[in-house]
Amino acid sequence: MDKYAQRFINASILYLGIGLCAGMFMTLSDESVDIIRFVHVHLLLLGFVAMMIFGVAYHIIPRFNAQQLPFPSLVPLHFWLSNIALISMLTLYAMGAFYTHGNLRIVFGLFGFLEAVAIFLFIINIWFTINPKQRVEYVGDSTVEVQAKSNFQTNSVSDKSEVALNPTMTIAEIMGKYPQLSEKFADEGLEDAFDPNTVNTVGNIVTLAMIAKKVNIDVHSLIARLENTNLNSKQLENSISVQSSKEVGRQDIALKGELAKVTTLLGPLLKVYPETSKVIEKHCGSGCFTCPSFSNETLEQAANLHGVPVETLLDEVNQIISLNSPE
Repeated sequence: MDKYAQRFINASILYLGIGLCAGMFMTLSDESVDIIRFVHVHLLLLGFVAMMIFGVAYHIIPRFNAQQLPFPSLVPLHFWLSNIALISMLTLYAMGAFYTHGNLRIVFGLFGFLEAVAIFLFIINIWFTINPKQRVEYVGDSTVEVQAKSNFQTNSVSDKSEVALNPTMTIAEIMGKYPQLSEKFADEGLEDAFDPNTVNTVGNIVTLAMIAKKVNIDVHSLIARLENTNLNSKQLENSISVQSSKEVGRQDIALKGELAKVTTLLGPLLKVYPETSKVIEKHCGSGCFTCPSFSNETLEQAANLHGVPVETLLDEVNQIISLNSPE
């Protein structure tokens, strides 16, 4: 877990404990109840609840959406600004600043404003994480930027009548390019996988190969039917060979022993070099392997999400690749 996501969660737990003490104090004392009530409520709302949400959201949402935070430098600023503003605001309120008309009231209002600014930093980061202007896909050594848009917009229909599929295409990518295939998928009994709700939730994670495997259908035969091609057994064998080559090309790691790059996807990396899993587990934790977006994360994304220098992760992975590569 990234250190600032963890710090938000630690701060949340701490505020919960302090808020609990403030609540117990109110039950035992009749003095200054109004002041303690304000402090108690804000400790639990802006301290416990909000910071728990901040920490979990910063960790989970980028992973589930297969996107990096667009403005990671704002996260430390958000953490320190929100904590300083909250503690200062509550301290000044306990000193009676809210009920004065002098400088204390102005400073109290200033810290309240800074708390709002801190929350807006969170809003900006999360908004552009779940609504990216561009989605970056890594294919081999090249980076292709794809405009992020609704999977069912009419302008997403390919200008070409030809349909070209491969097993590594995600369902979002397929429906974005070929929405006319929805009827064919229904004929194959796969309408649930290509339902709009499914596409808009896990569409950037689930691939055609994954779907075919789940329903025990040969993915290459499925592709042949979807592409309206009538292949004989020899042609189908050649098609499988070509599609397999495409998959290896997307892996960004050749079986010859080439080293990994920051753009290397974790799924293909572990498929070619399973020995590197101990490096991923060491720096990112074993929980990564069950994350829905794990296979589609790059080494750089994994490093950034877990607060690990990407150079460290890359060096250790490449050391193992060097030891296990064929001569």
